[in-house]
Amino acid sequence: MSHCTTRWMGLALIAVLGACSSGPDVDGVWHAEAPAQGTANSLLFSATQPATPLGVELVIGAYGPDIAGLVRYYRSGQFDFARSPLPLRKECECAFLHQAKVDSTGRVTFALQACVPGTSPESPLGLRGELNLMDDGRLKGTVAVDDPSQPTLATSSVQLTFVRVATAATSDPAILDCQHPATLADGNTASGL
Repeated sequence: MSHCTTRWMGLALIAVLGACSSGPDVDGVWHAEAPAQGTANSLLFSATQPATPLGVELVIGAYGPDIAGLVRYYRSGQFDFARSPLPLRKECECAFLHQAKVDSTGRVTFALQACVPGTSPESPLGLRGELNLMDDGRLKGTVAVDDPSQPTLATSSVQLTFVRVATAATSDPAILDCQHPATLADGNTASGL
């Protein structure tokens, strides 16, 4: 995907973040901490420090039942150090949501086809997410591998609980930047898909 295409996707996401939703309010920026690598988390973890919880950010803009947005990964659950796909780090930074929907009950579903910190840090992996809007306002659910080309990862998943940290109206449009290096010399080409 070219830099121009990524910019257009970002502009489209900005437009959608400001749109009205007829269903439950899931617009905004959400944070979750993926547990350290282990039985509760066989999917998202820091490859260099598996004992360190990983910060997972979900940016959602809903327009009726359709959702646009992205998932971004941070080096810690403190959300203080964003991952970078650029040299020298070449980390898995973020991925755009695909086939994303929200239903009338607040169930959010989406697919990802990009790198995953820990499990597949430099090549695309298919994932499916299903989160439910809880009575207390949190989004809670599972992100699991959904990729027939990776049968050894078929049971990999992680339970996540997201807390909204910003609404769409208060979000900085820069939060939608999701870099996609064009070549391996430019960085991690599996990031930003």
